[in-house]
Amino acid sequence: MHLTQFDVSTAFLYGDLEETIFMKQPEGFKDGSGRVSKLKRSLYGLKQSPRCWNKCFGQFLTDLGFKASEADPCLYIRERKGRKLLIVLYVDDGLIAATDQQDSEMFIKELKTKFKISVGKVSCFLGLEIEHHKDNSITINQKGYARKLLKCFGFEECKPVATPMLKDFRLQKSGTKNSDFQYRQAVGALMYLMVGTRPDLAYSVGFLSRSLENPSAEDIVKVKRVFRYITGTVGYGITYHATETKGVLHCYSDSDFGGCTKTSRSTSGYVMIYAGGAISWRSQRQAIVATSTTEAEVIAASEAAKEVIWLCRLIQGIVNLREIPTLQVDNRAAVKFPHNPEYHRRTKHIEIKHFFVREKVLEGKLNVKQASTEKQVTVTF
Repeated sequence: MHLTQFDVSTAFLYGDLEETIFMKQPEGFKDGSGRVSKLKRSLYGLKQSPRCWNKCFGQFLTDLGFKASEADPCLYIRERKGRKLLIVLYVDDGLIAATDQQDSEMFIKELKTKFKISVGKVSCFLGLEIEHHKDNSITINQKGYARKLLKCFGFEECKPVATPMLKDFRLQKSGTKNSDFQYRQAVGALMYLMVGTRPDLAYSVGFLSRSLENPSAEDIVKVKRVFRYITGTVGYGITYHATETKGVLHCYSDSDFGGCTKTSRSTSGYVMIYAGGAISWRSQRQAIVATSTTEAEVIAASEAAKEVIWLCRLIQGIVNLREIPTLQVDNRAAVKFPHNPEYHRRTKHIEIKHFFVREKVLEGKLNVKQASTEKQVTVTF
């Protein structure tokens, strides 16, 4: 597909207000009468402005024959004579993906008749750097953001380490704030890096997020280790290959057992891979204490199944999936659980909401099979 990005100038000023709003006259316009002004259009600073702008742009696309994706209302799709045109909007920044470059050029012309925009080749979008390769593959990374992060927190010249966490890391009791290190800011900044292109940071950032309220000295040492890891992995990113098997979604879920020493809760992890690269990932401490490895794995599989169903809906709006997604789990009992809807003494207590994965298997929307631990992609989560 041909990719183009655009930015709408003063986007919030295009929205039409649905409510009657009055404002005080600005400095220099007061005539002493005490009168107020009635707004005709939305302005920056109004809580309604983002919504008004979104409705304005959405209506513009609808008039051009686009339909909003059922899975993501910020994705618009138009198909004519087998040619597809996709528009992704994030506030006033947008991406255009077209199977035919002429369709993209025509859309840009139509866009310019309504809005003041700047257009360019896709190279950096929302802090994500996009590299195009000759074999039509694409690599997405955050090298610039990572370097800025290291400079901001003073880790430019530090010695790199091989892993973001040590195996024996444990959550320490909260301590006094005896350090000038900005722990909350550091974890928040790392979170944006992790969410964008760094699934390898998912577990460590999630772990460190548990101590935001009152971090101990040990917690600060741990977050500094993550920065040292980033020092040696600044260029890490995700590559998507056009030659990879199209229409196949690879799904993996995993869980530890009672890994949190403070609560005895387990941590779920999943990753979804399409076109050879990760497109969705998550690492999160479970809401309840699992009483067995099977229960912990079932909870993780259920959370992964929710993401799989949503991704299927999203992808199928763009391209047809060739086969039912298969969720790979490395626990035999957890694999049997969704395929065997019978009463079992050791699993009878599992909360009903975690039967979601069983329901989707019975509906034929998902397969679950066993994968060896060595081949389990989510083992780092």
